[in-house]
Parts: sequence; C-alpha cells; structure tokens
Amino acid sequence: ACGHDGHTTMLLGAARYLAENRGFAGTAIFVFQPAEEGLGGARAMLADNLFERFPCDEIYGIHNAPNLDPGQIAVFPGPAMAGADFFDIKITGKGSHGAMPHVGRDPVIVAILFVKAVGFGVLAGILALVVSTIGFVSKLFAEVVEEISAKQVEAIRATGAPFGHVLMFGVFPQVMARFIGLSVYQLDSNLRNSTMVGIVGGGGIGAPLFTAYQRFDYDVVLTILLIIIAIIMLMEAISARVRRIFQ
Repeated sequence: ACGHDGHTTMLLGAARYLAENRGFAGTAIFVFQPAEEGLGGARAMLADNLFERFPCDEIYGIHNAPNLDPGQIAVFPGPAMAGADFFDIKITGKGSHGAMPHVGRDPVIVAILFVKAVGFGVLAGILALVVSTIGFVSKLFAEVVEEISAKQVEAIRATGAPFGHVLMFGVFPQVMARFIGLSVYQLDSNLRNSTMVGIVGGGGIGAPLFTAYQRFDYDVVLTILLIIIAIIMLMEAISARVRRIFQ
C-alpha cells in the first residue's frame, strides 16, 4: 500500500485479520510504501534492498476504487495505475501596448493554463506573471537597445575597450533610465494583475478576495479591496520617486 491514510488503513486491517485468522499456508509480508507522490517511494524501497531482505513469490498492490460498489473487489494483473514523472514547459510570451491587447498574451489566460497544468495555488500565479513579464519586458528592452546612439558605442570601441566595458560605458548609460522605467511599470502592472490571477486560481490576494465574495462576506471584501488600493498607491509613490531619481 502507498502512504495515503486510506490505503495504509486498508493494509493494516488486512494484516490484523490475517494475524487473528491464520487459515492460510505460507508467509504474508505487508509493505507500506512511503512517499508515493514524490517519485521516491518505490525507488527508495528498492534501493534499501527490500526484496533481497524479504523475498516474495507474488506481490499484490492495493488501491481504493470509488467507482466500485461497496464490498466489491477488482483484480487486475500487471500495471494498473498511471505513473508520475517530471517535465519542463517553455512558453514564449508576447508583449503588447495597452491600446492593442489583441496582439499580446493576457497573463490571466496564461494563469488559467498553469492552474490547469500545476493545480491551484501560488506557484501557478507566479509562473503566469513570470512568463508574461519576460515576454513583455524582453520585447520593450530590445526596442530600447535598438534606438540608442551608435556614436557613443563606437567611441568606446575606438579606445580598444573590451565588450563588457562597451556595455557598461556605451550602452547602459543610454538605456538605464528607460530600463528602470519599464521595470517599474511592469512591477506596477504585475501588482494589479496579481489580483486577477488570484481570482482564477493562481493564488495571491485575489484568492481570499474571491472566496470572501462567494461567501457574501462583504466586510472582508471591502477590507481586502482597501488593502489592494493602499498597496497600489504606495507602489505608485515609490515608482514615481524611482523614476525621478533615474531620469
């Protein structure tokens, strides 16, 4: 049995019954598998030489089956359950101007996809905002770099400076102010988007907001909305000060 409490209880019940009613020939060994869903349970038992220490002629794995009628047992030879594995997903985002949202990729839609892929929670929301931010900011950063003056870059190169110094003294001084402005803008945008991402299941402050709204707990809804507004106003003040510093 795997480590879930229901399966462990089932196997303990079978062990108790066989211990009290020894009407069978042979030896029954009960194996309680740890960490079924962490991809380490069976592997850890094999690494521990389980079957060398406790040789078995036959092995029966048990699992509950809510689709069967009470008291009914189904037996299936060979593999019967799906396995689990890890895999990576790469999503290429596309940024757009607020006046042309149809040419971009909405982070809320990406959040829904991640919720479907990794389940409800903060991880789905973080992944959605990260993918959306990378696509949007990368596009704008590339456009900013394309617009810089080549004369300053060529002047640094003429001194024989290495590539790193060309970037530091020829490129960064021309783009740093706009880089800071775009980064702060995207931070403000993510702060607002995080509420919507949370509402669709991506965690964050939008999740308790939506839950309170569903419970008709309008006092909590109002409190959360006031907190969101206060955070946005605070970030606006901070971002305005940062932009003034780097102008």
